Amino acid sequence: ITAMAVATATSPGLFAQKSAPEKSIVRVNATLQDYSFLRPWEKGAPTPRRGLGAVLEGNRVLITAEMCVNSTYLELEHPSSGARVTARIKGIDYEANLAVLEPADTDSKVFEGLEPLSLDESVVAGEKLNVWQVEDNGDGVSTDVDVLRIDVGRYFIPGSIFLLYQVKGSLQARTNSFTLPVVKNGKLVGMLLSYSSKEQTASVLPAPVISAFLADLADGEYEGFPNLGISFAQTLDETFREFTGIGDREGGIFVRETGKGSSAEKAGIKEGDVILSIGDQPIDSRGNYNHPKYGKLSFSHLVRGGAKVGETIKLDLIREGKPLTVEVSLSRKRPEEFLI
Repeated sequence: ITAMAVATATSPGLFAQKSAPEKSIVRVNATLQDYSFLRPWEKGAPTPRRGLGAVLEGNRVLITAEMCVNSTYLELEHPSSGARVTARIKGIDYEANLAVLEPADTDSKVFEGLEPLSLDESVVAGEKLNVWQVEDNGDGVSTDVDVLRIDVGRYFIPGSIFLLYQVKGSLQARTNSFTLPVVKNGKLVGMLLSYSSKEQTASVLPAPVISAFLADLADGEYEGFPNLGISFAQTLDETFREFTGIGDREGGIFVRETGKGSSAEKAGIKEGDVILSIGDQPIDSRGNYNHPKYGKLSFSHLVRGGAKVGETIKLDLIREGKPLTVEVSLSRKRPEEFLI
């Protein structure tokens, strides 16, 4: 379920740190109209959606891209005064599920008295974070959540895998709770993606991904996050390992297929290759590697978590029983390049 479906829980206390929620977030109001897949020339009925955006330097607002899907109108609203202004999209990435909005009118009073948030990428498992919300009267509310683990998973688009914070805590129901900022000591550490009222667990889009998105957007030419472009199989079975020619070597994943026009295909990686390491990081039989800060993570984070489009990474392979090293120039397959 999306964050909009947050269930009523015990009331958390008001935020008592130096930076209060109502001082660093704005309400984001969106009007959406979905397209009809049966009649593509038609649209559905307008649907409202409300969330909270994090205020950034330069009167910009960070929200999830899901807030903007099929939007016909976007609006920023001051959490206390109620001042409003039409918003426009400064940058958006549906794969990373992030968007930056800016006011259409630079003379707007929406940002009066608000303080921009800085990013904090230091979160590790076991820490306590705060999820920010706003009451109807404009008062800020903060709920404590505990970081259970740091993992890799899907954000919004199927097949789009990124870093995730998995957290646990009880959240209140709010009318503007589709997107919620998550903070630590008054600094932005992520955006809430989803919440399960039954399990009282949530997924958080973390600051390292946000930081990479904003840095890429800064020069006005957004390139996005690179992708290796393979499907793979684990190599846990001894008979399968013998078939692939791995022998006594440790770890490795079997390349089942390379995507057309992908980084892997362009580099000459073939079906049947076994990837032993990426960028000198050994890959185990399940497709994980040991991250120095987060522990075991999917190898996909080596590509999407630190590398940029245009950079080159080294892959150590086994092909037909023989070792091989391949240099892969990382690229991103743009949405318009897909058949669907």
